[in-house]
Amino acid sequence: AQLKAGSFEIAEADTPSLRTFKLWRMHFLRTVVPRTLKWRVENPGAFSEIIESMGLTGAPADLSLEELQDAFEGCFSFATYLACSVRDATEKLIHLEIHTMSAIVVHKAVFAAAHWIWHRRLYDLLPLVDLLCIFFILTVWLFTLHVR
Repeated sequence: AQLKAGSFEIAEADTPSLRTFKLWRMHFLRTVVPRTLKWRVENPGAFSEIIESMGLTGAPADLSLEELQDAFEGCFSFATYLACSVRDATEKLIHLEIHTMSAIVVHKAVFAAAHWIWHRRLYDLLPLVDLLCIFFILTVWLFTLHVR
């Protein structure tokens, strides 16, 4: 509703990704769209391609800033925000960051060292590793409660 009303205000209840989206949307509509309108004189070929691709009719010289902003608002609609959020979350799930990969490598190295030092089957070490994982998860959970 806020986006349809053209509201640029960032609400307290907005998620961080929605805040980021609103900031980029506000920047785009307030700075990039007026610059694009200048292309009418500076780069008429590119300007004509843009307005044609957006389905705007009429002569480029007759196009106002408000009409161009209305057309560009479709580029930053709430559906676009949702699509970007899903894409961003999916990328974060698929691509492991260096910290995650490093933790996995260290975990495997500790597991292998324990196996080598104590000459135990890996299956016998699992309860210890499980307890360490649970402890780690609880520590992270408690830490995030205090950070909020």
